[in-house]
Amino acid sequence: MSTQDDVGLRVGVNLLWCRPGRVGGSEDYLVRQLAGLASAAPDITARLLVPPGFAAAHPGLEQRFELVTADRQLRLVDHYNE
Repeated sequence: MSTQDDVGLRVGVNLLWCRPGRVGGSEDYLVRQLAGLASAAPDITARLLVPPGFAAAHPGLEQRFELVTADRQLRLVDHYNE
């Protein structure tokens, strides 16, 4: 049986909102923070759920984290203003 001590901390990060080249400075900031996380806390294993095109836009993250790409471009729906 495996415990957290055996495998370190595992986290999932939903980045489906982060569409490459469309969200501005928040994308750059996010990528820098994730790169810092990989360097500062190598015992944390993160799985990133990303939109299509994200891995190609940020190949350095693919070397440090597991990237799970959504199978199609997702569209956000504003249910409050329908």
